[in-house]
Amino acid sequence: MKQLILHLSKGKLKLQEKEKDKPWYNTLLHDLKKSLDHYSRVLSLNPFNKELRAKCFHLSKTYNKTRKEKRRNYFKDLMVKLKNTSQSNPKAFWDIINTLKSSDQENKESSIDAESCLNGSFKRALNDLNSRGQKAFFKLTNIFKNTPCDIQNFTFIFDHTVKPVVLYASEILGIFDTRKCNKYNSENIFDQNFNTVPTEKINLNMCRYLLKVNRKTCKLALYGELDRFPLYIDIIMSMIKYWIRLYNDKPKDALLSGALAENITMIDNNQQCWLSCIKCILNECGLSHFYKNPKSIKNNFLLVLRKCLQCKFEKQWSLQLQTSDKLRTYRLFKNILNLKIFIRCN
Repeated sequence: MKQLILHLSKGKLKLQEKEKDKPWYNTLLHDLKKSLDHYSRVLSLNPFNKELRAKCFHLSKTYNKTRKEKRRNYFKDLMVKLKNTSQSNPKAFWDIINTLKSSDQENKESSIDAESCLNGSFKRALNDLNSRGQKAFFKLTNIFKNTPCDIQNFTFIFDHTVKPVVLYASEILGIFDTRKCNKYNSENIFDQNFNTVPTEKINLNMCRYLLKVNRKTCKLALYGELDRFPLYIDIIMSMIKYWIRLYNDKPKDALLSGALAENITMIDNNQQCWLSCIKCILNECGLSHFYKNPKSIKNNFLLVLRKCLQCKFEKQWSLQLQTSDKLRTYRLFKNILNLKIFIRCN
């Protein structure tokens, strides 16, 4: 019997330690909370006892003050580690970034409702991603509510925590309405689509949060001060990467291969589809020969495409800046996209 018990104990699964949802919650806070709960129960039985009430309120005030102080110091230490390990120890740097990610288990997995794309429009899915991104951004700002964080570190954390939520499935959702792809004006096709992307509001809200300005601030000034680019550039890059992967892995996946072949057939029949957006993007960037011959795509193709998109945005930004009545004073001091030294140091 003893040997049987030992044999069963060896095969027993090891209990995994549950990670703390609040790492700053230490033994001191636990004891304070335990005492507060005890006095609260006693006070509920004797609600008119003044000494007991004063003791309970004093414990509550001490507990809340200590909890906020521990939380504030915890994130301050994280910011110090973040600055010290960004270059010297990349692994530790990413471990710190992962601790700042959302731990909400209910919204951990993203999904696209099938009913939202039956009519060929992804507006419902984009609005859902926008709401999820707003929640993630609110959680991020709540973390740094009482903790100083410089602009470069905050934008880096934003790009690696909130932006992936907003850009979920962006290679399929895209920024184009395929039914109107041939109606766009080729001169400012990206600007027309950029104004219709609902998730871009989160990027603008992040800029307003860092610059401490109100909601009526012109978006051109926001991009100019922080040297930020709109999210449609990342969306286009995701679409192009997915198209390249589809073309290279054509014989491996029968379903995706059939979908790509169907898109090619629709283009031959002058019908708008997802692939027509890819063709439109490459034509606008002067890279149409890569669409006709994808085998000629090299390793630096994506870098060239991103640089082309950024240059087009900078050109459009400069044109709108010169014609904007709201920024007639702003353009006297600044006419290029860059991050000023005094902002970088804050």
